[in-house]
Amino acid sequence: MYRYIVLSIVAAFCFYSCSRQEAENFPRICVDANAIDGEGIPLSFFCDSLKYVPLETRDSCLLQEVKKIAVDRAGNIYVLDGIGSHSLFKFDAVGRFLHRIGFRGRGPGEYLSAEDFCVYQDSIIEIYDSGKEKILRYTASGNFIGEIPAWEEGCDAFIHVGDTLAFYIDSDYLPNLVIGVGDKKYSFWKKDFLANFSGYQNFSYNGEFILYSAYGNDTIYHFQNEKLQPYYSVDFGKDKLPQRLINSSRLEQTRYCYGVGDVKFTQHFLLFSFFRQGSLVNAVQNRQTGEFRLSKFFDNDIDQIPFLISSNSYFDTTRIATAVDAFSILSSYEYCQEQQSPVSPVFEQFVQQINENSNPVIVFAYLK
Repeated sequence: MYRYIVLSIVAAFCFYSCSRQEAENFPRICVDANAIDGEGIPLSFFCDSLKYVPLETRDSCLLQEVKKIAVDRAGNIYVLDGIGSHSLFKFDAVGRFLHRIGFRGRGPGEYLSAEDFCVYQDSIIEIYDSGKEKILRYTASGNFIGEIPAWEEGCDAFIHVGDTLAFYIDSDYLPNLVIGVGDKKYSFWKKDFLANFSGYQNFSYNGEFILYSAYGNDTIYHFQNEKLQPYYSVDFGKDKLPQRLINSSRLEQTRYCYGVGDVKFTQHFLLFSFFRQGSLVNAVQNRQTGEFRLSKFFDNDIDQIPFLISSNSYFDTTRIATAVDAFSILSSYEYCQEQQSPVSPVFEQFVQQINENSNPVIVFAYLK
């Protein structure tokens, strides 16, 4: 019942009326790309409050690039470092470093390169090792407890929810999406979901379904009744990317919109992103009122500290957790000083806690 209520709400509140929606059995969200706001999406549009957690900085937990974040029910923060150590680090709810999850190496329970991870059922940490092409499983305290072989070579991302395990493989010679439910396995090729553009792919979970989106697509898919089915699509009207240009090397020079991803359902809001002329555009819709905002950035009108939602951000129904590097925060503060712009007491106090070499800061945005 909840699924049909959600779909009805999304279908009812579109950015403008869409005449083709009645002919389809899934909702179509219509977007006018010319309505992109140059002033930014104010955080107060969808957030009540913000909390900042500076991650402890020491030699044993230095992070170079945050590739992904997850948060468990106890508030512990898991951060995957995507460039430096290619390892997974665990911090407590106030940012104190606890330990790594596993270590790099070739031995049992060690990984060559942590490509992706998830917190499974809030108690098991699963890391996909692209070197060994296996999912390594650990307790929350970091003890190795087993492994799951990847179903195909060259997996780029995975998601594990309940009895469903899904892999994405960027290949022209292998199935591109492999989904296992219990002891059954289902394989899909790019032609099955019109994603014939290699590159950015995205898994997400809306509380009921695993959702999948692909870089060259404007349709979000979910797996149900042994089929990969459209869940909803984003209609860009005259700015929709033509099929003939999906693999164009000049895609960023066109006016077309593409790359719908980072799709997140919260209790009252729908958030997603797309690309236009090489720039990432954020979209936020109030699912109750239908009000829609589009912009290339977010305007922190709450306390002015820089804020960014990206593919590495963590979402649940009530909050967002995202990483902001210390250098960006300090640079923004210096710019405000140079322009003699007023800053909030929170901003003033916060910059005293970090320096340009500090680990990133995890920002929790609590949603309306």
